[in-house]
Amino acid sequence: MNGVRFIQSYEVTSQNGPYDCDFENDFCSWMNDPEAGEEWLREQGSTGLRTQTGPPADHTTGTQEGWYAYVQQTLHIGLNVQASLTNPAWTGPKCLTFWYHMYGSSLGSLSVLLDTGQMIHESIWSRSGNVGSNWNYAQVHIEETGTYNVIIESRATLLNIGVVALDDIIVYDEDDCPPLDICDFEYGVCEYTNDQNADAEWNRTKADNHVNGPDYDHSTGTSQGNYVYMDTNGMETGKYARLLSPLYSSSLYESTCLQFWYYIHGGSGGATLSVYIKENDDLGTPIWETEYDQGGFWHIASAEFIPQTEYQVVFEGSVDQQGVYDISLDDISVNIPVGGCTGLHATCNFEYDMCTWTNVGYDDFDWIRYSGSTSFLPYLSGPTKDHTTGSIHGWYMFIESGPPSSSGDKARLVSEVFMPNQNYCFLFYYHMYGLTEESPGTIRIVIEYTDETEQELWRDSENKGDRWQEQYIDIFSTKAFRIAIEGEVDAKFASDLAIDDTKMFNYSCNPPSYNFTCSNGTEIASEEKCNWVVDCPDASDELNCGECTFENGTCEYNDNSRGEYRWERWSGPTPTPNTGPSHDHTWSGEQPGYYMLAASTKGGFVSAATLDGPLVRECHSTCQVVFYYHMFGSDIGKLEAFILENGLETRLWIIQENQGDEWHQAWIPIGRIYTDWQLFFRCDRSFGEEGDIAIDDIIMHNCALPEIRECVDDEIQCDRGSCVASDELCDFVDNCGDATDESDEYCGSYTRCTFEFGVCGFRQDHTDDWDWDLENGRSASVLETGPSRDHTVNTAAGHYVLLNTRLPKRANEQARLISGTFSPGNCKLLFHYHMYGSSCGSLVLYTRTEIGVPMKNIWWEDEPYGDVWVSIELDLSEVKVFEIVFEATVGDGIDGDIALDDISISPECPPTDEQLPIVTPEPVTRMPTPCTESEFYCNDGGQPECISIQQKCDFKSDCTSGSDESICGTCDFETSQCGWIDTSSGIYTWDRMQVGQSSSEHAPATDGLGRNDGYYMVVEGDDSRLYIGAYLETDVTGRIGRCCVASFYYHMDGQDSGAMAFYLQDPNDNLNLALLWTKQGDQGSRWKRAEVFVGSHGSGWRFDVEAYPLLGTLTGDYVDIAIDEIVFIDCHPDQTKENVYDISCDFEEDFCGWLQVASDTDDDSFDWTRMSGPTESRATGPDHDHTKGKDGEGYYLYTEATKDFEKTARLTVYPQPPTSMSCISFYYHMYGSTVGSLTIYQQRLGFPETSIWTRSGTWGNEWHYAQKTVSHDDNQYQIHIEGVTGHAWASDIAIDDIKYEDGQCPTTVVCDFEIDFCDWVNGENDDMDWRRGNDGTPSSGTGPENDHTTGTSDGYFSYIETSKPRRAGDRAHLLSPVYPGGTSECLEFWYHMSGEDIGSLRVFTQDVASKEQVGEQWEKSTHQGSIWRYAHYSAYSDEDYRIVIEGTKGEDTKGDIAIDDLRAVEGACGLPGYCNFDNGMCGWTNNMDDDDFDWLRNYGTTLASDTGPSYDHTTATYKGFYMYTESSIPVVEGDISWLISEHFEATDQSCFIFYYHMYGDDNQIQDSLPMRNHIAYIR
Repeated sequence: MNGVRFIQSYEVTSQNGPYDCDFENDFCSWMNDPEAGEEWLREQGSTGLRTQTGPPADHTTGTQEGWYAYVQQTLHIGLNVQASLTNPAWTGPKCLTFWYHMYGSSLGSLSVLLDTGQMIHESIWSRSGNVGSNWNYAQVHIEETGTYNVIIESRATLLNIGVVALDDIIVYDEDDCPPLDICDFEYGVCEYTNDQNADAEWNRTKADNHVNGPDYDHSTGTSQGNYVYMDTNGMETGKYARLLSPLYSSSLYESTCLQFWYYIHGGSGGATLSVYIKENDDLGTPIWETEYDQGGFWHIASAEFIPQTEYQVVFEGSVDQQGVYDISLDDISVNIPVGGCTGLHATCNFEYDMCTWTNVGYDDFDWIRYSGSTSFLPYLSGPTKDHTTGSIHGWYMFIESGPPSSSGDKARLVSEVFMPNQNYCFLFYYHMYGLTEESPGTIRIVIEYTDETEQELWRDSENKGDRWQEQYIDIFSTKAFRIAIEGEVDAKFASDLAIDDTKMFNYSCNPPSYNFTCSNGTEIASEEKCNWVVDCPDASDELNCGECTFENGTCEYNDNSRGEYRWERWSGPTPTPNTGPSHDHTWSGEQPGYYMLAASTKGGFVSAATLDGPLVRECHSTCQVVFYYHMFGSDIGKLEAFILENGLETRLWIIQENQGDEWHQAWIPIGRIYTDWQLFFRCDRSFGEEGDIAIDDIIMHNCALPEIRECVDDEIQCDRGSCVASDELCDFVDNCGDATDESDEYCGSYTRCTFEFGVCGFRQDHTDDWDWDLENGRSASVLETGPSRDHTVNTAAGHYVLLNTRLPKRANEQARLISGTFSPGNCKLLFHYHMYGSSCGSLVLYTRTEIGVPMKNIWWEDEPYGDVWVSIELDLSEVKVFEIVFEATVGDGIDGDIALDDISISPECPPTDEQLPIVTPEPVTRMPTPCTESEFYCNDGGQPECISIQQKCDFKSDCTSGSDESICGTCDFETSQCGWIDTSSGIYTWDRMQVGQSSSEHAPATDGLGRNDGYYMVVEGDDSRLYIGAYLETDVTGRIGRCCVASFYYHMDGQDSGAMAFYLQDPNDNLNLALLWTKQGDQGSRWKRAEVFVGSHGSGWRFDVEAYPLLGTLTGDYVDIAIDEIVFIDCHPDQTKENVYDISCDFEEDFCGWLQVASDTDDDSFDWTRMSGPTESRATGPDHDHTKGKDGEGYYLYTEATKDFEKTARLTVYPQPPTSMSCISFYYHMYGSTVGSLTIYQQRLGFPETSIWTRSGTWGNEWHYAQKTVSHDDNQYQIHIEGVTGHAWASDIAIDDIKYEDGQCPTTVVCDFEIDFCDWVNGENDDMDWRRGNDGTPSSGTGPENDHTTGTSDGYFSYIETSKPRRAGDRAHLLSPVYPGGTSECLEFWYHMSGEDIGSLRVFTQDVASKEQVGEQWEKSTHQGSIWRYAHYSAYSDEDYRIVIEGTKGEDTKGDIAIDDLRAVEGACGLPGYCNFDNGMCGWTNNMDDDDFDWLRNYGTTLASDTGPSYDHTTATYKGFYMYTESSIPVVEGDISWLISEHFEATDQSCFIFYYHMYGDDNQIQDSLPMRNHIAYIR
């Protein structure tokens, strides 16, 4: 059976070792020490969770049926009462793992001791005090090499209260210890590394061996534990050490959470610990930072971030002044929780855990996390519900006033550390309620300074009654501090104290008003505002309470977005064509109306926009919201609706992708909310700009609590005065408005399970395929079809059980959940289920009275109801003791999760301990086979022949008849399916079909090779409107050689015709499907061929062809998807070809390792040609290769464009093995008036290709050098070279002298920003960064529309973004590589400064050592016109230097500044406007818009005879360059070509000198140039 247990965390593996124990039957090999004062006992079920102690269930099974070991540490009279479990002697290093549970207000300790025969046993792991109401995982590394005993010891101190429990002990050999999600440094450094460029190192140490640091680690709490530290003793000021995490993948939309423990102590506050997120080799600014001596103990820290690329977490310790400091780290975790990070910076609602709040060890007892009413005298002391959710299921922190606590005992809860010299506001809610009106105790707010002093800020000792109190506290400190919440017990027995919903703000407090003023001046209590009841005479208290048409404003809906992507009130069409609504929903275009819009022209990929609604009061279970949304465009992201309750965020609804050009209605049940809450919307931007999202007309329905009235017959009077029908009792819905109908008064005799405290008496069926998971919040399903909230609590914190349908689950696999036994009778069963998604399977309810015989089917459902919980009530009638079985079956796709919650059985069928009888089934016998299990039977019809199973499907025939390869995938389908197996389970299946057999209009007219009677495999579409797939798989393969290519023909005809994909499935991970090829949409009524490079792999992989014939959403059409003629070429490992590794090539002999992509595939339409000498066409292409030059006879590759206009030619290589970093360099030649483009792609196997270098247009009649660093250390990869010809014949493109070498490429001189920043980097001591962008900048009214390199919106440039939160005067520095002192560099660049708020652009030289400016600078400021301008700057310094490009923000947001095409060449720059064209075109450019063809840079003679020069003017030789216009075809009479200079400042007089050549019968040049902006007349 696969799956995970109910307790979510580390899965319990099988326990077969001699020291392993799950306590299900006994203590295994573990024994109680008879000399200890107490014994460990075995227990099942709860030891009393509702009395604040012990686990609710065991860890192994997660049920009340499972067993664990425990010690009751309650009311011991005496010190150090211990209970010890020991084991027979072990030898050598081991890894001890176990689960422990320590829950109670005053607990002793749990320790692991090592007995090596010495007098004193060594403690190697320890925990003390309350650690929460969950099972916790421990892993202890034992490094002892001799013989020893391990002791697990519980030690109780005077008057303890609590239970220490133990379960699932597993002992591994040290090398087999399972990996942790947290790095505790106990067994190595978890792939963390030191930055080799730093001044010092982080070192791993055992606490016992480190003199200046902490004397215990955080993981084990002992001197034998390990951590990493940075020893600053003797370090100079300004020096640092950096610890780098492993490389993590991007989480894109999801928040990533970092948590760690740190220790910083010693000196006088001159050490700093900073945390950075390193992306693309850029550290950026710290996401977290602390400094100062923070005392001799460990502190917790946390941070949240959203990485957009692969990243590393970097911990930097630095010294600001010399001294003896110690900075240490331990227990680092990086994770992506579903729903985002919780509890940062002393903000916590305690629904999931204690966030970053911790109990201290120097008080008398502990705060504990709790739910419901406190145990001693409920309803007379302490809260009955939490503040966050206002329900009995919500969680809070409290201290118990009962025994063993006595008057004056104190419990202290502390936050993380905050930095000084900043205003803070601390908000929290507290509950002080006791049996008498006297003081129930005291709550104090204290700030603990890092110099070990403290200051009390606030206290309260008054009985406040049974209600939560709100308190704001302003904090300003000149010293680093942490907040301490201290509770002190009074003498009274019933005087529990509680806190909830702590929040820390980085500004002074501004408490809300406690009154609301109506429009007519009447004042009412603020709680009556938006409470769904009219209290003001003019009803103004119920305005702006969630409903809005946006016609007269935003109704207190406020944009709360972080970046440029924002919500704004809008009217009429959106700014971008082909996306967004053309009118609002309210008026539907009849007159101008308003709506809220998130326009995708702003922000970047993964940007999120948030629209917060107004704060409203508690609502009834019938509350629902209706609104209209519009999501139209080719790049739509997603839209979500949430509720926010005191920091607890719960998603209600989600929709993704294009929904068509119309307004749609959304209906969402809100349900019962017991506290103030907000509705808010969040949308995520996708890749492109055709992705506008809009909402309108929000309406709230039935949100008021039920009215207070006299009840009628068959109704129950609720405590608050409302009424409910008797048949609405105990249905897990608060129909009263105060939950009277769900109280124990009416429901105490029911058998109920809410899954909030485990799975009650339910257990997993171990004969099925999968287990049910205990979940809370959003399920981790791929398409998010599971619940985002439970039914009980109606929040993301509530629990339910789930069968998720994500891979590797397959259709028709099942999971069964079995109840305990019930007495016979006639009773009612109530449960709630959630089935959502287009490929839901089924949910069936059975009862059974015997095990092993068919069960009785009571109820079933196989149709999804939507993203809601559905209530089902059934009548049961059983004459024998029975069990209830819920069976969920996986559907035919991954979008169909099934969940259960809130199960109840009425009192007529009470639980019983009687077990069901077991019926044993008859055994099944199997026929023998002629071969062993490790052999394949050839079955050739003659003598039996057996070969090794490893030879089957290894792409080489080993059987005499070849039968070992006949069922392995190579197939024309004429006689069989050749081993291809349809594994589909839904309405779509792969079927072998003959031409003419199908009646579909989209069926192929022939097979793949054109036969009219041939066969193929097909998935026929229908009108089901389901996005589900059909799956076709091979058997497992043998080893696959690196030259393996899969070739096949495919046919996809029909509008909006779905998708097809070709995968390779990992034998060790069914979730790992390497996507080798995919195609989507209508491909026409013809067969097309695909070639797929497979790469090198071990044995056991499968090939998988998937088809998704999705119904077209726009046309109503559907499609048939077919495949034929599948061939696997050169796939055996022995079939490796020559030159397969030869990526470096000068093409003098052949193509080396480069391959032509087949020209009959979609990726390629003609071939590259190997050539020597000039190309066939005139006025385009090279006349010699690069390797041997003009006087040699060398070869190169080129694309001949004479007959192939706008065609694609591709070169590729076989998949290469992973390497860390390589440099690909080459020479290219792009010359001609209509040149297309040349692009280099990198493609990781199984991933889409990525453009890493590109050029377009003419680059002159010469060879140019290009290089690019590529990294690919985690996967096989390919390099593709793609040439695309232009719209006419003058567009030949050539390449030569490709080199592929290990290591990073050397520094480049040109950067066009098309792929990245090249060797330029953003500075660290500025205010903002330069960015890469294309197609305009996010701000309107500023920035370029096109880049300079390509002159198109697809080209990239670098720019500074000046919208909020940037401020006037903010600077961004872009730094060049370092140049050696004593040399000159000329930086040529293009800049764009357009907008009414332009600041300045400055270029200067910076000394590397001093960081000071040296020499002269270049500067421009204010608006320079909406065009690209050329500039150059000469840099020189005696010492090593950088060139710095500084952009400064102007007064407002219309001030984006852009740069492009940076080129640094050795030597000083020439005079402005001067150019001899020998080294380029200087600042002269071809006009991109207003002329008909281009000037060409050339040397020697022009290609047309009897016209043009034969040598240049500068050198008077054929080797010198000049500019000319080629007037032969395709240029026609009247065509104009513009050559434009750089920009010159206005002067009284200027002299323009140039040399021109006009020779030929048909030449014509204007004798004067018309005036253009900033271009002078010729004089």
